[in-house]
Amino acid sequence: MLQFTLSPTMLNAGIRINVIPNTAEAQVDGRRLPGETRDEIFARLTRIIGDPAVSLLNADTVEHPATDPSSLTSPLCLAMEEVFTSAAPGSVVVPYLVRATTDGAYLRAKGVAFMVCLSSVRKAKAAP
Repeated sequence: MLQFTLSPTMLNAGIRINVIPNTAEAQVDGRRLPGETRDEIFARLTRIIGDPAVSLLNADTVEHPATDPSSLTSPLCLAMEEVFTSAAPGSVVVPYLVRATTDGAYLRAKGVAFMVCLSSVRKAKAAP
């Protein structure tokens, strides 16, 4: 994920096919990058939309902490990289951003190192 993303998930407007609705509503799911706050996202969307007739309301009651991503040079990350490359010589450890909800943001906000590990090791076939 390289930028904040939006996915319109629910749309609601008119009551009949032949009646122009006077209001419309869209519910949108947003995925923030580490470090972005809800207020920053709302300010950016308000500026992009540029129409005072459009209201942005927050449907979520939980504010997930805006934390920086886990450090790739932390003792935890370096130890994990050593374990993985020892188990699979020649492998490359690649960081991966999980944008689903985890406890990671809450733990990092409290100063606890946290990482989710995904592993996929494939052995190359020997050349004939």
